[in-house]
Amino acid sequence: MAISDKTRKRLWANSGGLCAICKTKVLKELKPGEKHSIVGDECHIVARSPDGPRGEMGSEVPSIDSYENLIILCRNCHKMVDEYPDIYTVDKLRKIKHEHEVMIAENHELIIDETIGLETDFLPRISTGQDLIHTIGKGLAFEFHKPEDLEDWEYELIGTFLELFSEWGEILSDLPIKGRLDAERALNKKLKELESARFYVFGANISKSVPEQGFVDPVDVSVLSVVRQNDPQIIRIDFNELEKMIDDSDSSYSNA
Repeated sequence: MAISDKTRKRLWANSGGLCAICKTKVLKELKPGEKHSIVGDECHIVARSPDGPRGEMGSEVPSIDSYENLIILCRNCHKMVDEYPDIYTVDKLRKIKHEHEVMIAENHELIIDETIGLETDFLPRISTGQDLIHTIGKGLAFEFHKPEDLEDWEYELIGTFLELFSEWGEILSDLPIKGRLDAERALNKKLKELESARFYVFGANISKSVPEQGFVDPVDVSVLSVVRQNDPQIIRIDFNELEKMIDDSDSSYSNA
């Protein structure tokens, strides 16, 4: 039995055209107007062969080529998960796939930020004060990233925003509902100012140690990254475009 066209389209669409582990784009346009090339694999979580990676779990999978048993990975990550099946177990790969698909469904813009120092270094875009408050509310520490090549007025704009973010974050848990609404409005205004200046804000709560702030053991850290809107690290997911890319891509797939 082969992977059906319906399963294939659902799998690629829900992946956002990104590797579920490292978030590398696995559908790439060779030249404008030409066909797109697939540089990732439709990987079986449980291998087709009993002797393959995680193949001993085959009796627990209704269909080897079912949507539930497939995950989109770049070729480097595909090689890694199959070389280390004891680390990348069936349950772990299913969890990775589920969390990736939820992230894609909820965020159509994200960045890969290698400065964070985590296994999965991606941050979703924050476009409203409410989203920003949600990020602040869980953090015990703060971590900020900004472009290096800032002009004086840009430095002032971003610095004011980050200072406001930090101030609200320190008192947020003590604020009444009205105070939280005031914080949302103030931060929303700053986000709009940054957007008008051609900057976007990305952020998330991430569990990590921050020894320089006195947290040796992992704690919830509010991580914010301010980037220029034309920054190449921004990944934009256009599902209409993605569907076209899937339809006209090369038909050479590597299956586990």
